[in-house]
Amino acid sequence: MRYLIEGSVRRSGNRVRITAQLIDGPSGNHLWADRYEAAMTDVFDLQDRITESVVGAIQPSVRSQAAESLDAYDLVLRAYPSVWSLQRAANAEALKLLNQAIAIEPD
Repeated sequence: MRYLIEGSVRRSGNRVRITAQLIDGPSGNHLWADRYEAAMTDVFDLQDRITESVVGAIQPSVRSQAAESLDAYDLVLRAYPSVWSLQRAANAEALKLLNQAIAIEPD
């Protein structure tokens, strides 16, 4: 796996604390870590904040993509793990996804 996320969740009364760290799978290096706290009533907001941080650490350009090419960009991102696996079947799947992305956004 290219990226791994690990962490913990602790709850005290109506509060929750989540710690998370992003790890580069092949090297084991830590790329990002943070701690989040919120009321249980805000748990979905907390989840969104964590997701945004992880995405920002992995691929900052995700936030800056033009709206008309988001579908193509999503296909490219989905292809990455299959490309990095270095296995024939996975590479064939990556090629399929990348060809779909090119069909949507030839440039």
